[in-house]
Amino acid sequence: MKRNVTLVGTALLLAFTAAAQDRAPKTEFYLGYDYLRANSATNIPSFSANGGGGEFAYNFSSWLGGVADIYAVHNGNVFGFNAIDSTSLFYQAGPRVSIRKWPRITPYVQFLAGAQTAMASIPVNLPPGSSVVVPVTNGVLIIGSGNNTNGVSLRAQARQQTSFAYLLGGGVDIKISRGMSIRPIDANLQFTRLSQVTIPDTQRSQYNFRYSAGINFTFGNPQ
Repeated sequence: MKRNVTLVGTALLLAFTAAAQDRAPKTEFYLGYDYLRANSATNIPSFSANGGGGEFAYNFSSWLGGVADIYAVHNGNVFGFNAIDSTSLFYQAGPRVSIRKWPRITPYVQFLAGAQTAMASIPVNLPPGSSVVVPVTNGVLIIGSGNNTNGVSLRAQARQQTSFAYLLGGGVDIKISRGMSIRPIDANLQFTRLSQVTIPDTQRSQYNFRYSAGINFTFGNPQ
């Protein structure tokens, strides 16, 4: 009797494991909209930036996967009056833990680490026929040279900064058909560490909020 119970328990465990594996697609590909509420490295208020991106996920098991995520956001009017134009590119990767308990709903949590490449620019008024180059130590800010024949505004181009970044949070996928899910929410803390533009070698930590939503495509075993 005891042996039979053990055999039945083992069979049920194997069946549950197989079912869990069947619910996990082998690979996933996501495309979506991205919103970032960013805190600046300088003394200006936080601002919003919008963009998009994608990610590739490979599932090692029904609950553990690896994710590579890349997205970019932009704001052309950070401080009002077209004062600052900001663009950021993020590329991060790491583990994701998914809960595949329900047939159509898959919540997950994740921790991704990588880097941010950020670039900003500001408008500069020059007299007609003038050109200027203004380098700043630490390679933070430079105004591109060029003739300004009409005396109109030019734009001071900031050199790009690349710094460490990590993403911590989670979201949920809702299956709408075989091989396709919608992701109504992916909410994360987006950590960055950028240098101030005007003061060299002064990195500051920024704790930002990232929201993403879009379509997730699955390949391999069905969810």
